[in-house]
Amino acid sequence: MAYISPTKEQALDSLLSTGWSKWRAKAMLELFEVFATNQAAVVSPDGEQLLGSPLTTLTDFIARNKTAFV
Repeated sequence: MAYISPTKEQALDSLLSTGWSKWRAKAMLELFEVFATNQAAVVSPDGEQLLGSPLTTLTDFIARNKTAFV
């Protein structure tokens, strides 16, 4: 079975049908659009600037702490 993305109207109707207020449902659709267009896929330098050292990638963190996960 293939995934079919609902239209904005279908998503809005779905949220409203579950009791969401109209303003909250529209705000959620705006957030969905941010993620769908990769606007949230930004790597910020803030962490390194705050800590004063390079950040650890998730892959490196898991590799170094593997025993805590298995």
